[in-house]
Amino acid sequence: MAIRHIECVADRAEGLCCGFPYNTEIVSINGVWFHVWLGDAAPTQQLLHALEIAARRQRDIVRLTYSAGQPTGFWAHQNFD
Repeated sequence: MAIRHIECVADRAEGLCCGFPYNTEIVSINGVWFHVWLGDAAPTQQLLHALEIAARRQRDIVRLTYSAGQPTGFWAHQNFD
């Protein structure tokens, strides 16, 4: 699965993944949409790969996206690396 860039999502984060805010939303019985805000960090292949591996260890992912910017806040603090 490819991790895709999208415009900044105006939403709250669920926690931190590898130090970056993330959120998940249920898509189907197969898994969740996993979104990561990178702030000002460059989306290098190495970083995106590390985020994908960490996310897949914690959730069943059916869609994986990232954006620049920051979330509007946090609704939980479920952190992992």
